[in-house]
Amino acid sequence: MAISLKKKILSLVSLAALLPVLVAVSITLVMEAVVADKMTSGLEAITRGSVTQIARDAYGICAITNDLIVEELTESATVALRTMKGLGGIRLGEKSVRWEAENEQTRERMPVTLPEMLCGGTWLGQNTQKSVPTPVVDEVKALTGEEITIFQKMRERGDMIRVATSISSADGIRTGLGSIMPAVHPDGVKNEIIATVLSGKSYRGFTSAMGGHYAVEYAPLINAAGEIIGMFGVGHEVHSMSTLREALLRARVGQTGYVWVVGSRGPDKGRYVLSHNAERDGQSLWDEKDASGTFIVREIIEKALAAPPGEISVIRYPWQNPGEIEPRMKIAAFTVFPPWNWVIGVGVYEDDFDAITDDMHDSLATMRLAVVGSGAAILAVVLCSAALLAARLVRPIERITGVAQRIAGGDILAGREGLADMDAASSGLRGSLASSAETGRLVDAFRTMTASLAGLIGQVRQSGIQVTASATQIAASAREIESAVTEQAASTSQVSATSAQISATSGELVGTMEQVGRAVAETGVMAGESRQDLEAMESAMRRLAGSTEHVSAKLAVISERANTIGSVVVTINKISDQTNLLSLNAAIEAEKAGEYGRGFSVVAREIRRLADQTASATLDIERMIGEMRSAVTAEVMEMDKFADEVRRGVEQVAGLSERLGGIILRVQDIGPRFETVDQGMRAQSLGARQISEAMVQLTEAADQTRQAIMEFNQAARTLNEAVQGLSGEVARFKLDA
Repeated sequence: MAISLKKKILSLVSLAALLPVLVAVSITLVMEAVVADKMTSGLEAITRGSVTQIARDAYGICAITNDLIVEELTESATVALRTMKGLGGIRLGEKSVRWEAENEQTRERMPVTLPEMLCGGTWLGQNTQKSVPTPVVDEVKALTGEEITIFQKMRERGDMIRVATSISSADGIRTGLGSIMPAVHPDGVKNEIIATVLSGKSYRGFTSAMGGHYAVEYAPLINAAGEIIGMFGVGHEVHSMSTLREALLRARVGQTGYVWVVGSRGPDKGRYVLSHNAERDGQSLWDEKDASGTFIVREIIEKALAAPPGEISVIRYPWQNPGEIEPRMKIAAFTVFPPWNWVIGVGVYEDDFDAITDDMHDSLATMRLAVVGSGAAILAVVLCSAALLAARLVRPIERITGVAQRIAGGDILAGREGLADMDAASSGLRGSLASSAETGRLVDAFRTMTASLAGLIGQVRQSGIQVTASATQIAASAREIESAVTEQAASTSQVSATSAQISATSGELVGTMEQVGRAVAETGVMAGESRQDLEAMESAMRRLAGSTEHVSAKLAVISERANTIGSVVVTINKISDQTNLLSLNAAIEAEKAGEYGRGFSVVAREIRRLADQTASATLDIERMIGEMRSAVTAEVMEMDKFADEVRRGVEQVAGLSERLGGIILRVQDIGPRFETVDQGMRAQSLGARQISEAMVQLTEAADQTRQAIMEFNQAARTLNEAVQGLSGEVARFKLDA
């Protein structure tokens, strides 16, 4: 469907106005996605930076507090040593004291008898009442404000028993007296505190004792002989560090983030030291899993211990609190604080920052709507302006288009009249166009084109008549040449087919002669092989005849040996008869002898039995020899007959060999003759093939010539049709009245 110029102008202007709007909206959408991504990544970086910085700050607060506590503990330990030295020093007395001791780790109870521990000349006692003063410990407590406990070494491996302490419970009972701190833990690991003290050094660290968490310093107790007889420890309870706890509890990240502390070693490993709002202090988290099933607290402790102290590690994991429908992603930053065996961490939920993200998305959506609304308003204004401009430009062009349509329809005369009318009304047209010089130049161009077109059409008419006559003559000549070439091609095809048949027949005949030649050669070879086989058969038959005569001779020898064996058997029969007769006479003589001939009678009976057996065996041998003699005689007769047949076979094979030799000679004479015939047939086949190839080439040339004539004829017809069409089109134009 054709589109008018007015619609084209409106479409073009609309597209030009729409593209910037679309580009602006697209850029807004892309920038919205980019800003959202940047904002998300930036918030995540800010979150990680916040939790990392707060964890680092918490570590710094703990480090500063620890330094202050260490200084206090060092001063307290110095005061304790001076106090004990001022009272005369620590030593063991000669009197023994019985303790009902209990291992603080295994809870195993046992009676222990130890020497009294004296400070100067005063026994520290077994005082459990806070209201009753205990030497040394109460004085140090009063001077420093720190708790102090004195231990006595009880075994060679270094187990320590508490013999005096300033630590008491709320009801005024001194706690832990008689409890044993083992030198080796139940798992076989040495107690680091006792190992350090027994090496003569002081131990500073963090431990849990008597139900509390203490920053402690343990120092050895050495007697006048330089022997370590015990130790004492001064401690500062962490729970009493209210300023530190409050500072850590007040720290917040986002809406729900907070600082937490868990133990990293010993009995407090995996337990809350400081929880959210101190609600779960002391609870074990060792077996807690996150929403994915990972033992997250164990993983945090392992990573913290593997990293250098103060280095912040950050992990991200799903966590679901009791009562929540779905887990939420949480970010935790943590580090280890070795002096107190703490893992200090900061955790915050990622959705705490969703409000900021939502506000940013709302702002971007508002901006997107503003861009789309502004673009729509601009597009409406541009479309109205384009409609007015298109109407002003298209009106004169439509009048010129009408003139062009009359000229295109062949009425050049009407086109000239239309142009004359436009010239007559030029004042009105030009007036409506104002300064439209392009329209005036277009009218002049149409006037020039009309004059040129009229001259061209006249010339085309004359040329068309001449071309039509020439095309008719060319077509007639082409048809005559095509007929002659068609006949030539048919004759050539027949000759080519005949030559191809001759060539094929010659090739088949050559192949047949080759097969016959090979058959003759194979026949000669097989005949030669057969003659050799017959000669070998004749030799074998002759050897068989000789073997037959040899077998006959051997059978004759066997027959003679059988006759000899028969004579021997006859002799054995005679001997057997005589032996039987002798045994009978011996039996008669034994009967005559009576009792004295009884043994000889037995021998005679046995000889007679042996003679009977010999006679029986001799009869069997005689029978078998008779059978063998009969068989040998029969075999000799058969072998004689076989020998005669073998001799006749040898004579027949010799005659057959002579006749086969004559056949072989004749076959060998045929071979050279077949070679001569084969060479002649090959030469004939080669000539026929060459003739066939030449005819094929001639046929192809004839086909090409015919094809060229057909194309030439087709071109002549096409030219004639074109000239006729051109004449028809030219006839449509009306040049004059």
